[in-house]
Amino acid sequence: MTDYIEEYLANSLYHSHIMEETNISLFSLVTEDGVPIRKLFISNLAERTSFKDLIKLFSKYGNVESCFLRRNQGNSNYAFITFNSVEAAASARYDEGIRLHNRDLRVLAADSWHQPDSIENQCYNIKDKSKSNKLSNDIVYNFDYIQDDITDTNIQTLNDDCLIHIFLQLPIIDRIRIERVCKRWKALSQESWSSVKRLDLSMWGLSGLNRREISTCTIRKVLLRCGSYLNEINLSIVPYPLRQSTATIVAKLCPNLQRIDITGIVVSASGINSLINNCHDITKFSLGSTTYICDIDLQKLFKVNPKLRYFKAYSSKISGRCLLYLPLETMEEIVLEYCTCLQEHLLAQAFAKLQNLKSLTMNRCIDISGNVIQAIGTNCTNLKTLEVSCISFLLQSNDMLHIAQLTNLEVLKISMNALVTDEFFSNLASKCLRLKYLDIAECLLVTDISIAAVAALPKLEVLIINYLGLVTDINLQDTCNLKQLECRACKFTDKTMINFLEYAPQLELLDLSGCRDITNETLKEAATVTVNRTNNTILKIFVGGTSVDLSTFDKVSPFLQIVNIDLSNREL
Repeated sequence: MTDYIEEYLANSLYHSHIMEETNISLFSLVTEDGVPIRKLFISNLAERTSFKDLIKLFSKYGNVESCFLRRNQGNSNYAFITFNSVEAAASARYDEGIRLHNRDLRVLAADSWHQPDSIENQCYNIKDKSKSNKLSNDIVYNFDYIQDDITDTNIQTLNDDCLIHIFLQLPIIDRIRIERVCKRWKALSQESWSSVKRLDLSMWGLSGLNRREISTCTIRKVLLRCGSYLNEINLSIVPYPLRQSTATIVAKLCPNLQRIDITGIVVSASGINSLINNCHDITKFSLGSTTYICDIDLQKLFKVNPKLRYFKAYSSKISGRCLLYLPLETMEEIVLEYCTCLQEHLLAQAFAKLQNLKSLTMNRCIDISGNVIQAIGTNCTNLKTLEVSCISFLLQSNDMLHIAQLTNLEVLKISMNALVTDEFFSNLASKCLRLKYLDIAECLLVTDISIAAVAALPKLEVLIINYLGLVTDINLQDTCNLKQLECRACKFTDKTMINFLEYAPQLELLDLSGCRDITNETLKEAATVTVNRTNNTILKIFVGGTSVDLSTFDKVSPFLQIVNIDLSNREL
């Protein structure tokens, strides 16, 4: 049954695929949905204009098939003109000087639904099928076949609930296309959008869309159908640049959003103002690149969203003043990445107020000074997660000592930080006893003394010490809870690893990529210690870029998995 339905859908959508193939050469003759344009929408009409006047005026471009005039009392009148050929309609569209009764007429292509050659009209106006023969010889559609399928096949016997369930399994682009199959499918397809609560653009590549199809116009089509039902939208990964108006469209069509990620698009002032006016239930907000310093507008946005608990600024132009107006009671997590306009005094003031903060990330930000770190260490005592990676050199070594005051820390990431010293780790190990995750990769001043201090952390489960040139030995005999160790491109020998493996019964991942002095001896020890494991924990070891020769290694353990991939290559 599933194969039959897929075949039927493919046949029903044959028209749209044919139009996509010809869309490049006939771009001016078809709508965005691939329907030939013969009907035009005419506006800015004078009160005295009649349909006879319109027929007389537009007959000079070709034979007029029909004319519909709508009079709106108190509003501008409008009309629909239908030509008998695509070429005649195109001639009228591209004549910019059409005037009637002292009015400059606005001439636009009618949307796909109104076009006489759309699948809907072909199916429900059989008596007019002869007119379809007047289309360009380059575009041929088998409407009889489609009509026969709709009336004679078993899929039409399915009830509405079944069809809606089928439609929900289709890629996004096909859910839009099936609206052109028949009026029933159009109604059911539109009804099916009510169950969509989350829209993730990063998944569209798996949903039948290609780069050309992902545009602001496409997003608008989707949001017109499901925007009012959405509570989450993710535009963090955009394979093709979108217009600045995308954020404005999202805000206007999705008033019930609670989680918004627009880090993949450029946002203008109108986009943020639209969010201010329409979205008042935001709990999680991620902002990307902006066209201006937007602190004042963000301040207004935070004011109308008192439940906000997560804020991320990725490459955003903010000075930090907006952080002063985050809701103090609900705010739990802040992420600042690639923000180059931050001012240290504003950051220090903000962190002095955000005492309920539980997670803070500052990655590759400029103007992070000792005052900022001190404000964090003194006031944000409830922090459980802190990342201060690849920061500027405004800091001094002693400034980092303030982090040790955060005794509730469970996750600490300070990679690519040249200011952490042995003294820092000594303080950290004596005060932050709840640490479970520690990332000190590429901290150039870390030595064996620092690693020995880290070994005193009783709850440590993950330790990342990649690219530490001064570390030659690790003594982690007391860290029996360690589950993951990454030490890419370190100067460790087999002796060091063998001693470590004897005291790591919980170890699940060991990354030795690029450790040139590691040989098969380490793998033999790993096989020996894991074969007797009673906790059924599998140990995965990465040995790419080492001196291991797997062709000569024959020792087997059911709880040992060896991966010959070099993760130390930073270009991968």
